[in-house]
Amino acid sequence: MLTLLTTITLLFAPTQAPTQAPAPAVEQPEYGAAIDELRQADADANLDPAAATTALTSAISALENFAPELSDDAETRALRQSARLNLARAHLLADHQDDAERIMDDAIRDSMGDVVPAADFGPSLDELYTQRVDALESLGRASLVVSCELPCKVYVNERELGTEPPPLLLGTYRVWIEDTTGRRSDKREQVELSEADQVVGVEFADLRPEATQVLRPGRSRARIMPRWAEIALIVTGVGLTTTGGVLLGIDGNTRPNGRIYQTLTGGIIGTVAGVATLLPGVITLSVDERRLAGKTGRQATVSWTMRF
Repeated sequence: MLTLLTTITLLFAPTQAPTQAPAPAVEQPEYGAAIDELRQADADANLDPAAATTALTSAISALENFAPELSDDAETRALRQSARLNLARAHLLADHQDDAERIMDDAIRDSMGDVVPAADFGPSLDELYTQRVDALESLGRASLVVSCELPCKVYVNERELGTEPPPLLLGTYRVWIEDTTGRRSDKREQVELSEADQVVGVEFADLRPEATQVLRPGRSRARIMPRWAEIALIVTGVGLTTTGGVLLGIDGNTRPNGRIYQTLTGGIIGTVAGVATLLPGVITLSVDERRLAGKTGRQATVSWTMRF
């Protein structure tokens, strides 16, 4: 008895779109090192305010690079306010009134309505604080609105305020928008609120392009041949292989009239021709189905068993 068992399994796994590599992170000083630098500059300013102005200015600016961390760190924000007040006092002592007012205005805007402890640094600085609060409040307030196409966090002057912060005093604000999904890099920009009741909008768009399929000339996804032709090849190949197997199986058997079957040659030819027809059909069908496979995998199984 000749047994021929052939099983062909075509497994088409789902294709997965390539993921976009995240944007490289901008190198920044470590947050802890920035805090240590600010703390040292603030301590030096208590000893010699005039000599510490450069170090204070640099240390205060360095913390602007850590909005997400600073937003959750009330202690360091208080340290930065102390450093600002020391810097404003140093400018007052040097008779730099305009610089002192500019630094005090920054401290007032950053406080977001919280009390600024200017009185702890002497009556002159406390008087400057009162004057600048009155001056800024007299100019009115404006609004900032952030439109996010992605889930986001919005930091204004290193405080998380949401996409629609409360009305802000006029002046320049640092806006940091963080994509909480990680699909795009954060956005940072300075926003100028220059007129009372003004509404300034900032957009945070999804920069990742949507996946599109581009078919180049000569590289289309057309099938090698129609599916019906591929299936016809497989069916024909199966038929020829079956016929060859039958001829091989009866070779040498005796006919009813006493003659002996001489079908070896025909069986070999039929089997070889069947395999030669079957394989191209299987291969082209497999390639075409894999090429055109969608997101969901498909499995096709062709099996046959012949016994003689």
